[in-house]
Amino acid sequence: MAPLPFNLWLKRKPAKPVKASRLCRNVKRKKMADKKKCIIKYCSSLARDKSGLCILHGGGKRCQVEGCNNSIFNKFRPRCIRHGGGHRCQHEGCTKSARTKRKPFCIRHGGGQICQVEGCTTCAQGIFCIRHGGGRRCQMEGCTKSAQGSTMFCKRHGGGRRCQMEGCTRSAEGPTWFCVGHGGGRRCMIKGCTRSAQGKVLLCKKHGGGQRCKSPGCDKSSQEGTSYCKVHMDIKKCLFICCNKNSRNLTPFCVKHGGIKKCLYPGCLVGLKYKNTYCPKHTSVVI
Repeated sequence: MAPLPFNLWLKRKPAKPVKASRLCRNVKRKKMADKKKCIIKYCSSLARDKSGLCILHGGGKRCQVEGCNNSIFNKFRPRCIRHGGGHRCQHEGCTKSARTKRKPFCIRHGGGQICQVEGCTTCAQGIFCIRHGGGRRCQMEGCTKSAQGSTMFCKRHGGGRRCQMEGCTRSAEGPTWFCVGHGGGRRCMIKGCTRSAQGKVLLCKKHGGGQRCKSPGCDKSSQEGTSYCKVHMDIKKCLFICCNKNSRNLTPFCVKHGGIKKCLYPGCLVGLKYKNTYCPKHTSVVI
């Protein structure tokens, strides 16, 4: 091959130097590729330590407060945000966590973005809070609830973390990996009691937790969807002939005569517990 003439050599542009930022990106990508993924099936997050699990599934350092399984905010203060880790609100007398480092205040004192609905002080997911339509919504037809976690469905339709007990399809409660029936969520603080805690206090219904009857002098727990106990609630009898049992679930019949919600799957007559739409057998089929 003949060499280029001298005048063409002068017109030739010098090669552009590779930017340092591009080299740094390539090094970071290589390091990310070398890191191991979480061993939980269908999870694409990076493993945090030798356990092979990501932060969501229990990897990394955990909060040092007894009974708490949340991840720590930083290594200098080995506690989760709930128990004092991370940046705190700078407002005098407030101990809540700050939303951002630039705005060192909690939501109540001006940190973060507030829901645009008048009178609402909840943190916004976009423009509105989750309660007023913000964030991702459940993809099940006719459902307007918010999607849970990295899934596209609400808790009722199979979204979020599920109970790890074999054969159970209910959602896991709180920072645990089990539903309320299998020991998940907050438990009653009374010694020897293993029931789930109701409401803001750490007590079960038997020991004073949850909503109480509004009748003067009555301390019993109120029935679901009402403000009164069984004694003080205007309970109607079953309309079936010669039946003296109480009606259930806001229907004019008792459980035996159809006063219980049925599974919405065609041809299924299984009764539903809690506020489910489908029975455990057909929940996974519908989704």
